[in-house]
Amino acid sequence: MSHKLLNIICALTLVLGSSLIAKAEVQNVRVGGDIEVRGIWQQDMDLIAGDDRGGDNTAAATDLYYAVTRAYISAELTDNVSTNIRFLNDRVWGEAANWMGPLGPVIFGGLSGPTGDEVAIDLAYLTLSEIYDYPMSIYIGRQEIKVGEGFLIGDAVNDVYASDTKGDGNADTYVYGPRKAFDAIRTQWSYEPHTIDLIIAKVNEDYAGGIAEQNLYGINWNYDGGMYGIYDIGFFIDKQTNPTVNAEGDNITNALSVRGEGELPQVTTGTLVLKGEIVKQWGRVAENITVHPGDDGLLGTADDITTTDKEKLDAWGGYIGAEYTFDNPYTPYIGASYIWMSGDKPNTDAVESFNPLYEDERYGELADAKAGGRTTNAKIFVANVGFNPTESVNIDLTYYVLDEFRHAVGGTSTESRNLGREFDLSVGYDYSEDVSFGLLYASFAPGKAITQPLDDAEISDAKASEILGSVKVTF
Repeated sequence: MSHKLLNIICALTLVLGSSLIAKAEVQNVRVGGDIEVRGIWQQDMDLIAGDDRGGDNTAAATDLYYAVTRAYISAELTDNVSTNIRFLNDRVWGEAANWMGPLGPVIFGGLSGPTGDEVAIDLAYLTLSEIYDYPMSIYIGRQEIKVGEGFLIGDAVNDVYASDTKGDGNADTYVYGPRKAFDAIRTQWSYEPHTIDLIIAKVNEDYAGGIAEQNLYGINWNYDGGMYGIYDIGFFIDKQTNPTVNAEGDNITNALSVRGEGELPQVTTGTLVLKGEIVKQWGRVAENITVHPGDDGLLGTADDITTTDKEKLDAWGGYIGAEYTFDNPYTPYIGASYIWMSGDKPNTDAVESFNPLYEDERYGELADAKAGGRTTNAKIFVANVGFNPTESVNIDLTYYVLDEFRHAVGGTSTESRNLGREFDLSVGYDYSEDVSFGLLYASFAPGKAITQPLDDAEISDAKASEILGSVKVTF
């Protein structure tokens, strides 16, 4: 499907939406929201012990309170029209931390971090349902979109905030923000058991020049086979325009995803759920290269020009997993999964590093923060167990083994590919239908792939640790 055709569909959708909204009247209004407060203690998140660098005796541990407040208004109108608006404020209590801003490829609204009293529009979209009595709905505006488990599409913002409390340029405190929404138009056709979604999202807009304009196009078919499983086939195009080169220098990622999940019917003493997804990516990656066509042999002179080295993208990614829940009043379970994302090979013309796009997965509370919230070139093994000692309490333990898929370009076969190990222990308690408490302990031990290249900087292999307590009320 071409970009022009998708844009035409987008324009027709807006025209159709305007004609229907003109007649809408308010039928029902609902107001609600939630408030969450997290108490966070972290130690050696920069993998530097407090006295390991040049006699630095600054404490290696940091602690803070972080609050997320959200309020929404939804209105049901006539002619199957509805609207949803959600306001959000997230901030550190006292605003004393030196926050460095969101990490990752996308920065939301130019925020410098959760340090102010700003109130942002987190969601703002309208829904047109059962259009002309057809099983078709259109969602227009800022909305959350998640495809499958979010391995590719689920989080447009990636607001992982970092703080440098020592002032040495190394992030030693991390906070996960709550923002995920896309500015998008999504059309959904529902013909049970089939659902088809067409997505057009604006991730970055280059209306002022100087930044990369980025758009996401996608179509996803979902089949809910009930006892026979749930399946998805999706095709997505992520296009990033490079403002410093011509249109031929665009970065384009095409991704074809096939996903399945279902319960194995032969199991009678418990429940065994199998899942898996495989993604093939292709396209092109453009890199700016400064060349000098003159005779003096020097770069940095007036006749230097910037050109583009275009390389094809050829990458793979996916996961497989299983979870078995025992037929027991305490609902104990065990699970395991394996995730892989290809990495670049040295001395090849193709870019083989997997593009995680807008994934909404977390591979370790601390390891994911060290990766900036988007993971590539990785092999990850996950094992988890848990049970519910009472109806309102759940306990979960998760263990992660993280390795590079391939040696990083420039590395040697003798170097370690081990990124680290992490275990997360969490306890949840439902105080009431509206109030819940949570407690998490996480420990990350970096592997030699992280510590060996940093030996010259006197960075130790200290383990990163975190204790996070939270309380949340929903109203």
